[in-house]
Amino acid sequence: MGIFSRRDIQAALDSLSPWLAFRQLDELVGRLNGTQPSSRQDDAAGWPHDRRKPSDVLAAEWELVTLGALGKCGHVEYEKDDLGGKSRPDIFFRLDGSSRLEFVADILAVSDVNAHKENPIADFHGAIRRFLLKYGHSSAGINVHVDGNTEGDYRNRKVLLALPRKSELDAFVKKELGGFLLGIAGDATKDADTSYETKDVRFTIRYNSKENRYCSSNHPAYTIPCSIRRNPLANALKDKGEQLAKSGYSGVKGIIVCDDGCDSLAERSGSVAFGCEQIVEEFLRTRSRILWVLVIRVRESLHPLGLPQISPGSKLYWNKRREKSLFSDISEVLKQMLAWLPQPEVTPTNALQRLTGLRDGWGRPLGGCRMGKGTIKISARALTELLAGRVTMQAFLAKQGLDPSQFFVRQLENGNTLKNASLETAEHKDDDWVVLEYDGPDSAISPYRGRKS
Repeated sequence: MGIFSRRDIQAALDSLSPWLAFRQLDELVGRLNGTQPSSRQDDAAGWPHDRRKPSDVLAAEWELVTLGALGKCGHVEYEKDDLGGKSRPDIFFRLDGSSRLEFVADILAVSDVNAHKENPIADFHGAIRRFLLKYGHSSAGINVHVDGNTEGDYRNRKVLLALPRKSELDAFVKKELGGFLLGIAGDATKDADTSYETKDVRFTIRYNSKENRYCSSNHPAYTIPCSIRRNPLANALKDKGEQLAKSGYSGVKGIIVCDDGCDSLAERSGSVAFGCEQIVEEFLRTRSRILWVLVIRVRESLHPLGLPQISPGSKLYWNKRREKSLFSDISEVLKQMLAWLPQPEVTPTNALQRLTGLRDGWGRPLGGCRMGKGTIKISARALTELLAGRVTMQAFLAKQGLDPSQFFVRQLENGNTLKNASLETAEHKDDDWVVLEYDGPDSAISPYRGRKS
């Protein structure tokens, strides 16, 4: 599963298929399915396209939903190749009925995937867990505190965690931490700690014997941009600016930045790190031919009821060195485009974790069940998996969060039978509700009754 529901992705594909070339459509579908890399030399995160990358699956999602939404606002051509230059912009847009308002734009999805590769804290946890699992310990209770190193001068630096290289982690854990971890596995009831320190590798591990569910880590933030030019957003904008300059198009040019899980897209007002506005405006200051940059973010917040809520946000940046005569018209088009974007289902970070974790990749089923007087709603997918024998009754009940079996027990005890079954579509979700309605008492399963008083 990606950022958006699979049904919304398919709806965008269906809306684009009449005017995309077969080659273009096949490439997008291949990238979405993870079977075909992008044809471009590099994506926004800097991956070489020699094999499937989860970040490119999400980049394809953003490209698709953005094209689909913009296509509802006017005439759109994808990768137009007759502009006279060496590169093909993602978007050529012309407002319907207008020969004046048109622009080209590139879509880029920015993530912190390279920073995570350079700072393999999750892989370090994985190496520790693999070692402990061999000796019957789940790694619950392990807390790793890692120090950091800095590169570069103040306001132009980046943070690197003081860890071994990713390729060396399993060998390092076995050699340097084997004895300590064997002690934990041998006596899981005893707290323990150890430290390791060299010039480049520095960390402390503490084991809490009373924690039997989670492992954790503490480390300096390495994805926050401490340099206005050395960060994923600035690097991606620079690459896209150079590509657009080679398009041969002399009119208005813009860039649409989409969130693939990148801290550089957050706004900041402190003096230590740079915010999205500072990074984008620095880019626009040095690129007079780029008129605008639209940044689309996805954020998770808590609903007043305590439930997580996923919401998109956006901001349009205008080049202060250029005329503003087209600002209101273009901003209105982009505002309409944003209104047509589907609602995100998960954050980009969670979507990347699911794709990296090699889960089945299908859309998220509806969780839990909904019960009222004589009525219950159950996930259509969960019910079908149960009837198909894919899951046990115990696993089915656990997935629903509540216990629907008690609902059915009550219906039988009250002599109620099923009177109606229907399907309730859950719009923009990857599942539907099966609605079962019971009423009675029914003499088929209850005592006979005399005249009703």
